Amino acid sequence: MRRIYTGIVFLLAALLLPGAAMAADELAGDRGSTGNRVEISPYIEASQVLLAELSPGSDVVTYSRIAAGVDASVQGRNNAGALSLRYERHIGWGDGASDGDIISGIARVSASVIPRTLTIEAGGLAARSRVEGNGGAFLSPSVGAADSSNIYAVYAGPSLTTQAGDLTVEGHYRLGYSRVEEPDAVIVAPGAEPLDIFDESVVHNAQIRVGSRPHQLLPVGVGVGAGWYQEDISNLDQRVRDRWLRGDVTVPVSPTVALVGGVGYEDVEVSARDAQRDLSGFPVIGPDGRYVTDSSSPRRLAYDVEGLIWDVGVLWRPSTRTQLEAHVGRRYGSTTYYGTLSYAPSSRSSINIVVYDNIAGFGGQVNNALAQLPTDFVANRNPLSGDIGNCVVSLEGGSCFGGALGAVRSSPFRARGVAAP
Repeated sequence: MRRIYTGIVFLLAALLLPGAAMAADELAGDRGSTGNRVEISPYIEASQVLLAELSPGSDVVTYSRIAAGVDASVQGRNNAGALSLRYERHIGWGDGASDGDIISGIARVSASVIPRTLTIEAGGLAARSRVEGNGGAFLSPSVGAADSSNIYAVYAGPSLTTQAGDLTVEGHYRLGYSRVEEPDAVIVAPGAEPLDIFDESVVHNAQIRVGSRPHQLLPVGVGVGAGWYQEDISNLDQRVRDRWLRGDVTVPVSPTVALVGGVGYEDVEVSARDAQRDLSGFPVIGPDGRYVTDSSSPRRLAYDVEGLIWDVGVLWRPSTRTQLEAHVGRRYGSTTYYGTLSYAPSSRSSINIVVYDNIAGFGGQVNNALAQLPTDFVANRNPLSGDIGNCVVSLEGGSCFGGALGAVRSSPFRARGVAAP
């Protein structure tokens, strides 16, 4: 059962660091010569928090917190990025509140090695999540909650865009790492099997595409692409491997509408090793609450689908402020739907909706969400806990990542849903 809380924050002080603020002003003043717009906003915060549990219990907790953080943004011709980083020390009052430290942050950067050709991209996340008895999770748990876990993720890699005559060549490679700490804090029902909570994983993601726009080589746009995805999960030595090859075509119907479609071949495998077993045949659980892997056992397939993939869709772009792309097809052995909608009614507001369908482990989902974040954003933070929220504030698409943190079980899964701020 999910607990319901209410709280009050008494803000004692929120100070801008004058030295850092001066440095930010000096950097911003150089934007005419460097082409970069730099904004740095460091702060120190002290507050008193009263937190009351409304359901199912009635606990009241109060604690003091002292925090220091920085929100920064760099926007230029060849470099762009945004960062929100915060360190907090909380001091509990009474037996119901504990002392501790919290580090939270989110970052997304892009730097051009060769302008308009080769770019290095990177991102990172540090957040707290509360893990429930069914393996579900949500961000910003109450401070000192026994079933909270720390989530860390980082990725980096190059992206290439170049021309070969009338053909555009695009490719990228991403290397990512994710980790969930404190799994032994998960509370399950009496007599229920313990949850095998995700530990850590390494993700490789590579894609390449060669194609041309409509009216370059042909009246229609054509392209061919290939991709490789692999996630190695420490729990039971699990492995997700996805390899695909496809061709696509874009058929203009009017200046604002185009029909799109593609067909190809894909091979998806999810495999794992068995857990060590005791004399009674039950799986052995380690001190961290996770199954102990039997490294000598053969790898077993848990999911194996290969064959034809296809999709058709429509691209509608009536103005520079509105774009809709919707697809339907067949992938992973069943019908698939995916698409995006972005609408910016003004220069200060936007609506971004994403429909997604993919297979990955928890680490892969988090890394994909980080890679889709824009490089210009302002982080939303919970006023009670100071933690990062599910979305960032941005006029660009892909501004929400909370859905990727909704399940921390170790098993890979097919994620289908809608993300909207």
